[in-house]
Amino acid sequence: MFSAAFIWEPGQYDAEFERLDALIDAVARAMPGFLGVEVWVSESGQRRNATYYWASLEDVQAFSQHPHHLE
Repeated sequence: MFSAAFIWEPGQYDAEFERLDALIDAVARAMPGFLGVEVWVSESGQRRNATYYWASLEDVQAFSQHPHHLE
């Protein structure tokens, strides 16, 4: 199993950010080898983490090269 973690500090996001975030999540979930995702928010709400799980390194690499992910 392999994982890719995305850690960020929330701010104000525009509609384009929300669109891309939803698109990337949908692409990840539809890709072969996708095993799941965990989302974590710190107690203070100042930091977030989305960790995606994949069956193989090749699956993670395929996701990282998907046109919507590159966008």
